[in-house]
Amino acid sequence: MVAKRVAGVALQDVTADGIIKANAAEFKDIKKIEPPLASKAYFLMFSHQFQAKHPDLVVKAWEAIEQIRENEYKSIVANYALIGQ
Repeated sequence: MVAKRVAGVALQDVTADGIIKANAAEFKDIKKIEPPLASKAYFLMFSHQFQAKHPDLVVKAWEAIEQIRENEYKSIVANYALIGQ
């Protein structure tokens, strides 16, 4: 995009945010647009049998993943900013 070879790029938020932050001077004119092309909660797979035997544990696992994602987003982005350095 900086070299004007492409008009846009679609990336996951955490990846794009980290790359843009790590290259802020070079990417000063690159803007992230909203709304996202797609939004996914991502997933941890459980077998039907496990879910049937442990439904409360499955819900707790999903809630824990959501909480970690929300609380740790900034540090996750910071890790991606280190890529390529």
